[in-house]
Amino acid sequence: MSGIIPENKKRPRWLWLMGTLFLSATLLLLTRNFKTESAGPLTAPERAWLRAHPVIRFAPDPDFPPTEYFDANGRYSGITADYVALVEKKLGVRFEIVRLRNWDEIISKAKSRQIDIFVGSKTPQRAEYMLFTRPFLELPAAIIAREKAGNLLSMDKLKGMKVS
Repeated sequence: MSGIIPENKKRPRWLWLMGTLFLSATLLLLTRNFKTESAGPLTAPERAWLRAHPVIRFAPDPDFPPTEYFDANGRYSGITADYVALVEKKLGVRFEIVRLRNWDEIISKAKSRQIDIFVGSKTPQRAEYMLFTRPFLELPAAIIAREKAGNLLSMDKLKGMKVS
């Protein structure tokens, strides 16, 4: 039996102390990282703002597929709709989708603070009444033409041509 069960050797006290310190430091670091990650990428003032504004009024462009639009059933759809759903889930906020008729109405409601956010490019005029984030989506522009137009089509070469 003595060959099966190893002898109970007494471990040095310093080894127990080092093990306990290592385990405590590891748990402390893991706890700190967990708290930081659960807070997400937001600062404390940003989290406070979200707590004070549990519902955010969001007016999507009603007809800008595939980016965002309202489908035949009136449901908000598109690439941006997917982002909105993900942000709601990750941050624990709720976006109230405000359906407006057109882009001009969106801008008007933004200026009068009847909506909180919309998706759009930053312009000097819009920057007077809205704050902008970095773009979350960039769609490259492209010129599609017949082969006869040539390989090196540029904006200058489009002058005088019919473009749609």
